[in-house]
Amino acid sequence: MTRILAGFAAAMLFPLLAAQVPLGAVPPAPSWQTWLQGDPVELVDGKRPACTLFAFYTPPRAPGLFVAEGDYLAELQQRFAARGLAVVAVVGEQQPAPLERWPQCRVVVDAELATTVAWFADLEGTARAMLIDRSGKVVFQGAAESGLVDAIERVLGGKDLDGFGAAAMQRAEMLVNYQDTSVDQIAGIERALVQVPHDGVLLGFLYLLRAVKAEDAVAAKLVLQRGIAALAGEARPLAAFADLVLRGDPGRAEALAELRAPLQAAAKRASHDPAVQLALLRLLVQAGDGREAGRQAMRMRKVAMGTVDDCLDFASILTLDREPLVHRDLATLAVQTAEALGGSGRFVTAARYAVARRCANDAAGAKRLLDEYVDVDSGGSTQAKADGSTLNNDCWYLMTEVSTMGRFSVFAAGLAERMLEDRDALDAAAFDTVALALFLSGRTAEAVELEETAIQRGGNGNPEYAKRLARYRAAAASPVR
Repeated sequence: MTRILAGFAAAMLFPLLAAQVPLGAVPPAPSWQTWLQGDPVELVDGKRPACTLFAFYTPPRAPGLFVAEGDYLAELQQRFAARGLAVVAVVGEQQPAPLERWPQCRVVVDAELATTVAWFADLEGTARAMLIDRSGKVVFQGAAESGLVDAIERVLGGKDLDGFGAAAMQRAEMLVNYQDTSVDQIAGIERALVQVPHDGVLLGFLYLLRAVKAEDAVAAKLVLQRGIAALAGEARPLAAFADLVLRGDPGRAEALAELRAPLQAAAKRASHDPAVQLALLRLLVQAGDGREAGRQAMRMRKVAMGTVDDCLDFASILTLDREPLVHRDLATLAVQTAEALGGSGRFVTAARYAVARRCANDAAGAKRLLDEYVDVDSGGSTQAKADGSTLNNDCWYLMTEVSTMGRFSVFAAGLAERMLEDRDALDAAAFDTVALALFLSGRTAEAVELEETAIQRGGNGNPEYAKRLARYRAAAASPVR
């Protein structure tokens, strides 16, 4: 059973990279409204700063991102101000709050979105930031965690950014196709990291290729130590690195021990950055430190509820605690806030299910949510939903797509359990899926039995099935990683 839809990779790749103004071009003259903070930045010849970062927080981007990214970008402004960096936050309203999260930075209003539309083709894109050099050309487009500090260093040092485009393509490829990649991608990522040594995303994928794809614990440890050393002073890139490590290879004791102190230090510096705060919370929950996880959850509760995605991530992490009942009220509030911010669909359902099952101990409520999702009443079977999709694909994608892996494991396990109610209807791919779902839920013995069944049902000779079975057997033999 194929799990990758035709054209999916291309459809995901282009929004990540598409921009109205390509690299090397000069953007149109901006049409700003009001400068809320700092002096206006001149973009005419002879008056441009040595390096200008424009970070856009105009619609439809969530307003909460303006506060979320302020800690790290303001830190970069302070670090590089003397060398000529000017950081400009572009907002869509006259009174974004709070401006104090952006010390020494400029803040300008683009209420009519004229500049946003002129500079960006895809307003739904996730990385709306541009770096412009003294000549006025765009030299970098991307996210703060993905090589931004390297680009700033190169521009201020008078060096070109050759290779940054290739690094961006490598990153986008991994974000879309990580599950189908192999250790053959390691060489490409290593080449990219020569250009962007502080790219938390690429370092995270390099770790996962070593730890999960190659199952080379020694090499993975070296990548872990390398990533921590490179990113110790970069709060948001460190959070991106830790997030991939903890979601893609959860519960590895060595990784938890190595990452704890650096993440705690980053969390103190970036107290309003949900990416950093959520990464630390995930680590504490996986480490089984319930007391400190509870304290962290209370400290960050307001920070984590600025966007739909952050709310759902916050709730989902709390459901994975060893004593989830203590988080019932906070996890419920997080899901409710996500819905109030406009969240809907399967991710909200997945979070609500996990809260009902784990935090509220409401088996009946969890079952109702799953029944509604499967749509049994409409006549669909437990294997095929009324909309034509399958539980197998839904379960698999939740666990393996980069954006959702490690975030909805409780719901994935619920889907797997529903599939197992009709074992005779399952083929090899379905048994492979449910085995992974139960493995990620800590049910390693069941995962071994189900993966063995997948091989018996037609998966014999599939190297991926064999690798997963070996992984499950090793975990079952040594539960403490």
